Amino acid sequence: MDTQVDLSNLPVDASAPVMVTGATGYVAGWIVKGLVDAGVTVHAAVRDPRDAGKVQQLLDAADASQELCVSSHPTSCGTARTHKPCGDAAS
Repeated sequence: MDTQVDLSNLPVDASAPVMVTGATGYVAGWIVKGLVDAGVTVHAAVRDPRDAGKVQQLLDAADASQELCVSSHPTSCGTARTHKPCGDAAS
């Protein structure tokens, strides 16, 4: 994903994590990117967080300074830096 997504018109509280379900889908993937670009901690719910082919686009959307948790069980998301999936993906 090589473009910026402007979510500045959406009232999002960046002080709390935001959960996006179906995060590997086309629309949700762009929403995740926009939220991460805006500095929001994102908990991305996916079917199989170990499927690198599906989650790599999400990990690529965040750089090392941004927070992204990828898990099939969003309630298990703590705060994890990008490229270090949390919860059930950590094994």
